[in-house]
Amino acid sequence: MALRLHILLQDLLVVLLLFIWLLVLRAPFFAIPTIDADESTFIIVGQGILDGFLPYVKLWENKPPLVFSFFAVAIAIFGKSIPAIRFAGCLWLVAGSYFVFCCVRALTHDRLLSFATAMFAATIISLMSMWVSSELLAFTPLIAAQLVLFHHQEKLTKFYCCGLLIGIAGMFRTNLAYVAAFIGLYIALFGLIFWSIRETAARLGLYVVGGFTVIAFTATPYAITGQLDMWFKSVFLAPWHFESERFSYSNILIPIIAASRISYWPTPQVTSGFVAVTLWAGAAVGVLSGLFLRKQNNARINLVFFGGIVTSILLTGQFFPHHNIQLVPWVLMSAAIGLNLVPLSNRRSMIVVGILLLVSAHAIFSLGPKYADLQSKIVKNEDIFSSPEMELASFLRHENAEQHPIYLVDQHIVYWLVGQHPLTRMSTHPSTIAKPGFIEAIEGPKSTPEGEMKKILATKPEFIIKPTREIWYFLHSAPKISEILNQALSREYYLLRVLGGREIYRKKSVNE
Repeated sequence: MALRLHILLQDLLVVLLLFIWLLVLRAPFFAIPTIDADESTFIIVGQGILDGFLPYVKLWENKPPLVFSFFAVAIAIFGKSIPAIRFAGCLWLVAGSYFVFCCVRALTHDRLLSFATAMFAATIISLMSMWVSSELLAFTPLIAAQLVLFHHQEKLTKFYCCGLLIGIAGMFRTNLAYVAAFIGLYIALFGLIFWSIRETAARLGLYVVGGFTVIAFTATPYAITGQLDMWFKSVFLAPWHFESERFSYSNILIPIIAASRISYWPTPQVTSGFVAVTLWAGAAVGVLSGLFLRKQNNARINLVFFGGIVTSILLTGQFFPHHNIQLVPWVLMSAAIGLNLVPLSNRRSMIVVGILLLVSAHAIFSLGPKYADLQSKIVKNEDIFSSPEMELASFLRHENAEQHPIYLVDQHIVYWLVGQHPLTRMSTHPSTIAKPGFIEAIEGPKSTPEGEMKKILATKPEFIIKPTREIWYFLHSAPKISEILNQALSREYYLLRVLGGREIYRKKSVNE
């Protein structure tokens, strides 16, 4: 009992240190309404769940349903504010980072190395995504699934729980289906070598059932309400068509090049390059140990996850740098395996501590300007929550107290700030209107971006708010939409005010 209590207290200390460090990293960004437009959409659809709407029916976005469920739960528990949601994301990342600690401890039996790896993972993921992204949300259940497989006892419940966690991760990021396939193949091949066919079938079957339990859970509300077709089109069909349109074999090189640096810090390239080379060298050694060391079953499991993650990123389609959030933990855990092969001595501890200090210095250097700006606002007694979005929301609360319909061409988080919803489901994320693949998949084969814009304008919004500059998603994808909007503005609206780089148009009265 005394030993268990000691281990528990040590683990609680690890969690506390991770929480404090992540709070230091992420707190300066709690007050920024829009860091990434996708997060704004997740917030709006999450609020829609609390308002009684199933995702995709009234409010639409091409992400799996558990993404929106997370935001709905965060709002319900912590309150309707941007800091509350970012704090919930911080806690989620603390849990994921702790699971990294547990995985590395199972791989290396070295607590210092495990803690350093968890801190490193938390730091890099934060610097890649200070907002709550779907990649960040998928990270925690995915790393938990690996931890479950690490358990030395071959109980059948272990495989069901692993499938359940993989299913949860997949309902945050559907591209993780490749990871699910890799794990299923591993269970089958491992079973044929070490178990009987009956035992293998039972384990594999429970793993599959666990994954489908989550999928069925998310589909059930749609089946009950007769909208299962909308769930299927939104979760599987629309993303598949969209990614297929954007996939190119030349895109495969982009994440490989981006991952070679695995950092996006505004610090001297020599230093970040040194860290990247050290990591990838260690990861290579860790991967080789997983392939060739007979007694390293956990290392092989880590390698299976690593391979699945790499495949899922390469075959996703269009690549964005934050996709590599999915890769970070497995590069670091593989590097930890490689570093653990260094003979136990003060030298290894010095390497671990040195890398951890270097990473911490990078993070502090990156966040220095942000903290300086916050300090300046506090000294001047300025509102740290002031932003163009907040100014726009304040303006609309005063000028549109009756909450007449509004159309936001960007900065759509303002819908949520003023307690209103987008005018059509395909305009929930404003740029979706310029993606004909999504519109056709959801609204029907005859639907077009131009028709969607006409549908928005047919609702007769009292206010239309657009940037003073050219709208980025109109430039190449849908120039006709811009023409339709501008014609409506010149014919039916007048420019009321320019605020925070946004033109606010109000509908003309009948007599004007």
